[in-house]
Amino acid sequence: MTLIENYRELFSILIEMHFKLKKLNILSEEISIDFKSFRLPSQEIVHANEHIMRTFASELGLITDTTTMPNYIEDNLKKAIAHYYRAIFDSLDYISIILRSKIVNVLNQYPPNVIMHVLPDYYTTIRPAIMNLTIDINELRASKELSDIKSVSSKVDKYIEIIDKILVFHRKLEASLPDFNNLIRETKYNKVKSQIFIALISILFASLSTWLVISFLSP
Repeated sequence: MTLIENYRELFSILIEMHFKLKKLNILSEEISIDFKSFRLPSQEIVHANEHIMRTFASELGLITDTTTMPNYIEDNLKKAIAHYYRAIFDSLDYISIILRSKIVNVLNQYPPNVIMHVLPDYYTTIRPAIMNLTIDINELRASKELSDIKSVSSKVDKYIEIIDKILVFHRKLEASLPDFNNLIRETKYNKVKSQIFIALISILFASLSTWLVISFLSP
């Protein structure tokens, strides 16, 4: 049997992690201010590739001094998977921070009454949901254990689900920006109209008062 056939499950996990990380890197580019992806995970991939190359080198007989390491290939594949997991978690951490920061920065520009007008369910549903997702993220980061491949894999999938939910609201918020800006302009316009109206009434009242005083004092 070939190397791939002997370790099909581990290679399948590696391939799955590779495509998940690629997707996350593309997303990180899209949401970054400078449209550049998060570079830290690239170092983890360098280490992962080193372990993968060792497995092929051992299979080809290029590394022969493995008598003291009976599970040399399997151990290196698992180490490669661990590096991929670290890369994915680092990318997810980066994406979650960027998305939540963008949401906060946008909403900080508007008063609560404007937010409630454009997003009526923000304070009752959306904000509590984001806070709960933040708690879930903290729990995932605290409970990360790379030695258990199946456990980490499920946590990666859960973390990606959390990011997807935050991304949905981020896109909803971006789509609502014209409504926010239109409401702000309308509010400012109405405020200016109100100020002009008050000023005109004040001028009219002053003129009327002056006329009455002059009329009263005239012989």
